Amino acid sequence: MGYLQSIRTTGLPLDERGCLKPELAWELVDAAQTFVMGKSRLVGGQNVTDGDMLWAALLSLPTADDFVKAATRIRWGAHPRKHQSVEPLERYGVAIFPWLASFVEAEVFVNLPWCGLDLLLEIESDEALLLLCGLKGIVGEEPGGRPVFQRGEPVRD
Repeated sequence: MGYLQSIRTTGLPLDERGCLKPELAWELVDAAQTFVMGKSRLVGGQNVTDGDMLWAALLSLPTADDFVKAATRIRWGAHPRKHQSVEPLERYGVAIFPWLASFVEAEVFVNLPWCGLDLLLEIESDEALLLLCGLKGIVGEEPGGRPVFQRGEPVRD
């Protein structure tokens, strides 16, 4: 399971699920206002950022409802490391849909963090299809600064 690997790489204490201990996960999530990469440290020969630890904490919350509430509350100023991360879907299933639905502003999907669109496209439900069909566009940037498309045209700043 990919999400467990992301959690393990932080070097933080794990529980029997292979996730962060719940009290630590809640401590990190409750303290976060904005998802940023932040400070970096070397853990087991790997560079681990504050953002990596927050992502691991979000993926360690006990329920999908907990994840949705926390991920919706947090302002996203950066992206998790993996561009095409489907880790929240792998961990919590389609119950993450309300978080993804919160990406829509005035019928436009704001793809921040950049895994949002990938997650939405992976959800096989009528709700997800209806949300996608009702969009007028998608804005945001792909890794490397490549623009996302809106109505077939590149988004220009």
